[in-house]
Amino acid sequence: MVEELSARKAAAVVREAPKDGLVLAADTVVALEGAVLGKPASPEEAARMLAALSGRTHQVYTGLTLAGPGAVCTEHEVTDGYSARGCPRPLPPPVGGGHRPLCGHR
Repeated sequence: MVEELSARKAAAVVREAPKDGLVLAADTVVALEGAVLGKPASPEEAARMLAALSGRTHQVYTGLTLAGPGAVCTEHEVTDGYSARGCPRPLPPPVGGGHRPLCGHR
């Protein structure tokens, strides 16, 4: 899945790149118990996802595609991640605005 997503991203950009240019594209997804967690549609959904990950090991899948003149190489890596339990304090607001922070550690 992440290989295909990164390859699509690279293909979309390489058409606009200089003839001798290189494009590096990546995509990452998180899975918990085999189910891929998509992008949350709201801060509330993001909070539910973070709560589901809390105190549990999950997998982080990252696909990378390097595209250049006449060649494309796509690979992926899987890493186990662990989310600590709890939310001691909110994150500070992001620079330049954005959504209200959900959770953070200092």
